Amino acid sequence: MKILIVPDSFKECLTAAEIADIIGSTTEDCGHTAVCLPMADGGEGFASVLAVYTNAQERTVPAHDALMRPIMAPYFVTGTGTVILEAADTFGLAHIEPEKRNPLLTTTFGMGEQIAHALKAGYRRFIIGLGGSATNDCGIGLMQALGFILLNAEGKPLPCGAAGKDLASVAKVIAPDIKADITLAVDVSNPLLGPNGAATVYAPQKGADFAAVALLEKGARSFFGAVENSLNKQLSLRTGLGAAGGAGLPFYAYFQAKFQSGIDLILSHSPFETELQTADLIITGEGRIDAQTVFGKVPVGVAKRSGKIPVIAVCGCTGQGFEAVCQAGIKAVYPITPENTPFAQAKRNAPVYLKETVVKILREYAV
Repeated sequence: MKILIVPDSFKECLTAAEIADIIGSTTEDCGHTAVCLPMADGGEGFASVLAVYTNAQERTVPAHDALMRPIMAPYFVTGTGTVILEAADTFGLAHIEPEKRNPLLTTTFGMGEQIAHALKAGYRRFIIGLGGSATNDCGIGLMQALGFILLNAEGKPLPCGAAGKDLASVAKVIAPDIKADITLAVDVSNPLLGPNGAATVYAPQKGADFAAVALLEKGARSFFGAVENSLNKQLSLRTGLGAAGGAGLPFYAYFQAKFQSGIDLILSHSPFETELQTADLIITGEGRIDAQTVFGKVPVGVAKRSGKIPVIAVCGCTGQGFEAVCQAGIKAVYPITPENTPFAQAKRNAPVYLKETVVKILREYAV
């Protein structure tokens, strides 16, 4: 059988390429043909995966992480001059120690530095992956790095590296004269505000307690109003603005950025459609499959394009509501980690667990 292997990464564990290699080699060892196409949906690994399919060249520039610590961060440039970058490379959650995660204190400043560097080099077209972030600052940090001036009620600029805690302090925004064509690749369809918004749904995963979530929601609502007042126009609270803690808001408000599903964007640049024509089985996956997977994540994005070819998903673990993916075209879900396994052990043994699970899948479906 020909088996098409199109996984996302297992966050903080294995990259999409590593997972594809393990599944692919196991598939070949079992006597089948494997075609490996690593994927991403806007989160961790998006830029490097898309760079492979577009033959983009990497550049590394000085920037800062979500806690304003100096780092070197990559962006990629295609042959036609489009810059590809992702949130996870600068203000990614995976770069922040668990005990230091707090979206009241984290900032998107580093991505602004990447973009400013590319703008200075003469580039004007950008594809930006929004996912895997440690922030909930609605992009105020990256705005500062791009030259936006954020004023408080007293008319004083906010300090450099503004974070989630500073959202409610912004009373006025003065925008620089920047022209850019921006596409935002998102992995969720959540709005910015409300019970399904960035703070309520995702801030707890980034270290926010109940009180912090309330402050971030109030701050985001206040900042959104400040942007509207500064532009003197009403903005729609469109779906997808909740991605990466609202980091897409400045691109949407000031650059009329287009939103696109990250997985759809990468699939369209990859050989997926061609390879699908002769595939007998598809294996996809991500680190955790739960109710959120149906809202723009890799496994369901792959399933929606797979027609009558059966799709099997592997994952590190499942979460509440994971059964929803079976209504979205996935035939079966296989968590690789044995129950009650500590995370450190699960991470250490993930390659072995994955190989064992793939052998089980092939015995059941590759007949």
